[in-house]
Amino acid sequence: MTRTGSGEDRHLTRQQLLQIESICDRFERDARDVPSDAAESLYQVSPTDSQTISCNDRYIETYVAEADLDLRDIVREELQRIADELCDSAMALRRTEDFDSLNVAAEDLSISDSFTLEPPSVESQSETTRLKTLFGERFDPIEQLGAGTYGKVWKVRDRKLNRTVAIKFPHIPNATSHARFLREARAASRLDHPGIVRILELNDHHDTCFLLMEYVDGPSLSRVMRTEKQSHRQIAVHLRSIADALAYAHGLGVIHRDLKPQNILFDLAGRIQIVDFGLAKDWCDADASLTASGMLMGTPAYMAPEQVSVSRCDAAPTLDVYALGVVLYEMLTGELPFRGSTDRVLYQLSNVDPVRPRLLNPSVPEELETICCKCLEKRPEDRFRSMADLRDELTRYLDGMPIHSKPPGSLKRLQKWAARNRGLAAAAASAATLGCITIAVSLIAAAVLKEGWNREHHLRVDAEQAKRELAVALQDVSAARDAETKARISAQNNAETARQQAVANRESLRFIETVFQDADPLQALLDGQGFGQPSHEQTTLSAVIDAAAARIGVELMSQPAARAHVLDVIGNAYRSIGQFAKAETAFSRSGQIRDQLSVGGPGSGDTSVSPEAVHHWFYLGRLAHDQSRWDQAEDLYRRAIRETEIADERSIHFRDLQLAIADIEFQLGKLNADRGEGENAAAHFQRSLEIRTKWLPADSTLVQSSQVGLAMAFSGTESEQPLRELLSLPGQQDWLRKGAHLFAGATLHRRNGELDDAILEYESVIEIVDRHLSDSHPIAIFVRADFAGLLYERGVYKRALPVIQDVLQQADQICTSHRKLLPIRLKLAFEFSRANRFDEARQLYNDALRYHRPDTASLMEIHHGLAFCDLVANQATDALKHIEFVWDQRRTFVLEQTAWYAHVYALALKQAGRESEAVRLEAESYDAAKAIEQPLEHPVWAERIAVVFAHNNDFDNAVRMNSHAVRLERMVRPADHPRLADRLSSLAFLLQRQGSTDAAVDAWEECLSIREMQLPLDDIRIQETRNRLSSLKSERGVSDTLADATE
Repeated sequence: MTRTGSGEDRHLTRQQLLQIESICDRFERDARDVPSDAAESLYQVSPTDSQTISCNDRYIETYVAEADLDLRDIVREELQRIADELCDSAMALRRTEDFDSLNVAAEDLSISDSFTLEPPSVESQSETTRLKTLFGERFDPIEQLGAGTYGKVWKVRDRKLNRTVAIKFPHIPNATSHARFLREARAASRLDHPGIVRILELNDHHDTCFLLMEYVDGPSLSRVMRTEKQSHRQIAVHLRSIADALAYAHGLGVIHRDLKPQNILFDLAGRIQIVDFGLAKDWCDADASLTASGMLMGTPAYMAPEQVSVSRCDAAPTLDVYALGVVLYEMLTGELPFRGSTDRVLYQLSNVDPVRPRLLNPSVPEELETICCKCLEKRPEDRFRSMADLRDELTRYLDGMPIHSKPPGSLKRLQKWAARNRGLAAAAASAATLGCITIAVSLIAAAVLKEGWNREHHLRVDAEQAKRELAVALQDVSAARDAETKARISAQNNAETARQQAVANRESLRFIETVFQDADPLQALLDGQGFGQPSHEQTTLSAVIDAAAARIGVELMSQPAARAHVLDVIGNAYRSIGQFAKAETAFSRSGQIRDQLSVGGPGSGDTSVSPEAVHHWFYLGRLAHDQSRWDQAEDLYRRAIRETEIADERSIHFRDLQLAIADIEFQLGKLNADRGEGENAAAHFQRSLEIRTKWLPADSTLVQSSQVGLAMAFSGTESEQPLRELLSLPGQQDWLRKGAHLFAGATLHRRNGELDDAILEYESVIEIVDRHLSDSHPIAIFVRADFAGLLYERGVYKRALPVIQDVLQQADQICTSHRKLLPIRLKLAFEFSRANRFDEARQLYNDALRYHRPDTASLMEIHHGLAFCDLVANQATDALKHIEFVWDQRRTFVLEQTAWYAHVYALALKQAGRESEAVRLEAESYDAAKAIEQPLEHPVWAERIAVVFAHNNDFDNAVRMNSHAVRLERMVRPADHPRLADRLSSLAFLLQRQGSTDAAVDAWEECLSIREMQLPLDDIRIQETRNRLSSLKSERGVSDTLADATE
């Protein structure tokens, strides 16, 4: 390794490098840990500029004096560089009283552009005033999130959108900053991916230039890496999510160019969100760059080698591949590939290979190291060709399949070294020509080691070697002692654990019994509580759980193990009725107690594993699973399994732990089945079955459940044979097995489109559930919810709608917010709207917003439905609020959506008296409808476009489009389905307006026959259809009479 000191090149020995590194590391550590009250010993403020901070020379010299005389100049130079970096940070922190809290807050930034956090101050208050001045009364500033080279980001409340957003604007608007903002918006606004923060609005007026973005209320990847230990699988899952989002962006020609952990956020659901496309560039556009000649764009530590040389840096996806490789390296090792001053990092980018991750962290899987190293190749052509290739490679690793990438061998490393050191390589080649092959290889290998291994590597290798030697020595010394005491400690631990568990179980059972006894009205009466004062208020399961949660802290104060156990029971109860936030709170409290208990303190020798601790992680996994957070659920399930890895077969808990593993494997099977991964699901169900068969009787319900799961795992794949084999099994032994058997049959029929047969099977399931469970049991409610959905799908609304109403009424008592209830709420709301029961429809839509967390598509459906309810009620202001929410999503619209939502928006504007705006939107709606060239594939959209044509008196196109909607319905639904009746109703109305009376009569008659068959008798649509048909026939009769008289 070569260093420059005192104007001349010097070659340092390994011992000298170690001395320099030791002093530099200790200086940096001591400087970072210096107490705030002693900061003046390190920092000094400039007498001419109070905002300028430098490092105290005397402080540096105390460390320089420790070096050998001939190394002091080099040490002084190194320490000064480190000090300069620390002073830069100190100046940014100067106005903040608590340095540490700022570091945490800085990681929570939602939008990043190399931002440093600024504490609230007079300056921030003036910024608030500037916001008010620039943007009027639309935005209510909440807090400044960050500031960077180009501008600032604020968290604000947008009164127009009625939501919290992030707003970004330049420090001083000018031509350069304006162009940069336009480029960022144009690049990012094309991106519509769940892993990329959306641009909501761009204001491109020079006097009020700003960018409006979604606000992500969650930590950055940088903070997560610092505060949470991630498993290698979790790391790969996160990287795959990031790669998937970037692959999407690259597919649209957009690269990020400033990817780093601070620009990768997690939302509250744990999903990845990539932010700050401020350096984004259209890599297909040679003129897209706004970069001045010779200006570096990006963060040096995450820049690709080709970015260092502006002359040879073309915007390409491989830039982001390299940056993501740096992120992966940092997650695997806790270190950056290169560190130091900017100049040093830029030099290393082009001339030094990073230390292999497994040398820094031997636990890193070889496959992840290979993937990481391929991302960090110096030459773009040696990396993954695209982000999609990287995503697919990570998927292969996660699926347990062989990856395609190969680790670089010795020959590959020598070739890379030779490309950078042609003179030395030529010398080695000459030696080989003279027959000195061995000497040549030694020469090249020595050069590779000298050039490629930087000082961090040397130190870490030495440290790891010392740790290994120490571990071997300790193992030899303690082996005999461990063997002698192992049996005694194990016996003692088992006895003590059994005693503690018995106490906890007894206290837990006593507490739970009193909770449910207090909830029993009869028992309360016998106990003299409220005798003669009967209550008409029903005790709900939710209220019972709330009461238990409120009492637990007092009644089990002295029994922490029992308290943790009951909290898990309460959390699981909340989860089962869909109250996920309360469940998470209970599990969190339980986890805190378990951390404090930590079975077997340090030095006790107790390595026992508590089944309750395993179940704690298992319950957390089920909570994430129920909310469709599949990756998080899988990580938690596997965390639960890892808790059992140190279990001793002699432990009294061993059998319980094995059965816990079977439960987890069963849930992993369900998770993979939910994903549609039948083969993986079958593997987990098989492992669950093997464990349960070993420890439980053959006729156990749990064994049978695993058998059912194994068979049903294939219901989402091409292979139906296992499912059919299950259906042919004779002699069902209990009601649960029989119910599962019938449910499997219903699933098969439903998947094959045999809805009538599926309904028959499901009716038998309902009979069994009703016989063995109460109406208010969660399982009974959810089974009926699924049955109602099946009836609705078949079109038997006469039966489906009452069942949905009954399910929602029962669910309101215990599980209002369960995810299974959202679809049936929306179905019922839609049908109420069709039946002109708008007040009831509005209530259902509002309940959906109140009790659930719908995705974007469901939110659009809800607000669209509410807009119609408000239009009918002449509530123009509310209607506008809802349709504007939908219209704000228009950048994702296709033509038919633009046509329809512009039409609805125009109706609301006209009702509000805003005629000119309504006329403009009506024109936009009609133009979009006329621009539709391809036949629409969904009947509801064909019908809506027909309405747009009819509104513009274009009845020929309206009839054509509505006839197409009828044809589509006949192709996909039975002849007696109410959806077909809806399309026929619209068509009959248009035919009547067009003057095609006979055809209109035929359509009304077919519509009426379906509605009388399938709709509830009191449905207003039946009577309306009868009235229209009767009126039309009367008109036709009069017309026929006049025609006869004329003849």
